[in-house]
Amino acid sequence: MTNVSYKNSFVWGYNEIPFSFRTSKDDKYFRKYGTLSREPLSWREECIATAKLAYEEANGDIPFVMFSGGMDSQVVAEAFRLAEVPFKVVTIRLNKKHDSWNWHDMKFAVEWCDAYNVEQIILDIDVVKFWESGEAWDIGFSAQAFSPQFCVHLWGMDQVEGFPVVGLGEAVLERNKKIPTKCWDIDTDLFRCWDRHLLQKERNGAPSFFKYTLELKMSQLLDMESIKFANNIEYKDTDQCYHKNEMYIAHFPNLKPRPEIISKWRKGRKYTDYNGFEFMPKYAIDAEEKIRVELQKQFGYYEELHVDYDEQMENLTTGYEYLYENFKTKRVY
Repeated sequence: MTNVSYKNSFVWGYNEIPFSFRTSKDDKYFRKYGTLSREPLSWREECIATAKLAYEEANGDIPFVMFSGGMDSQVVAEAFRLAEVPFKVVTIRLNKKHDSWNWHDMKFAVEWCDAYNVEQIILDIDVVKFWESGEAWDIGFSAQAFSPQFCVHLWGMDQVEGFPVVGLGEAVLERNKKIPTKCWDIDTDLFRCWDRHLLQKERNGAPSFFKYTLELKMSQLLDMESIKFANNIEYKDTDQCYHKNEMYIAHFPNLKPRPEIISKWRKGRKYTDYNGFEFMPKYAIDAEEKIRVELQKQFGYYEELHVDYDEQMENLTTGYEYLYENFKTKRVY
């Protein structure tokens, strides 16, 4: 069977059927984790250990990291570099003939690869043609992807041989608006289109690096930055969503968050913040919006699961109950 996490230790699907696809809007998304095989290391060390494990699981293929320049992919690329295993970086450039609409997003990736002498494959795509030709629809329909931007990333994975690795923004906690020290661990089938794409292709990979092993996931939940957020310490009461950049930079201080993006055309559209597509001209955004509407008619029924942070910790430390007891000593209620 195709593996989209280590020994498929992260299981998802619908109606309790593992790795199934949605067939109607009434299907219920579920997800579950395996069990810990050892005590988690620090989040930094788990990232590096996961990179080594992904290289081993590639079984002779060379892993390649989808590296846009954003913080999530920065962490993954840095983890592979520090793991000292062979890997490549893949970056997608939007419309080179128009001076690259996502150069602001690529800048860190290009400079980082140059600084550390890492092989970088730059893929050029005419995104307007891609969206209008039907190619994006074919990819999106197969992977049940509701976003035309996701289709671009999936296309990029198809262009390169090897073991694909993707750093999705899933290291997220959300604070209860009414009870400032109550938090949820968030999971959504919105991001499972990368998994579905690899399953359709019968291709092994790590489409969600931060969930590739339970040990890495647990190291994030056990991290003091996560606990401080949950305790409402050093964060404003109005910060309802965990700013994962604090954890990233605490463990990888040489990484750089992108500056705030102010887009002429994107104003007020939250789903377009910080993803590399901010500076496309209006005619390109119109083409994107046309296919977005069609994709969302088919696949706009994604779910967000809100799992209580403390309950999650208690459940996932089974067999290592002392970890949960240590965790409780750091929690403020």
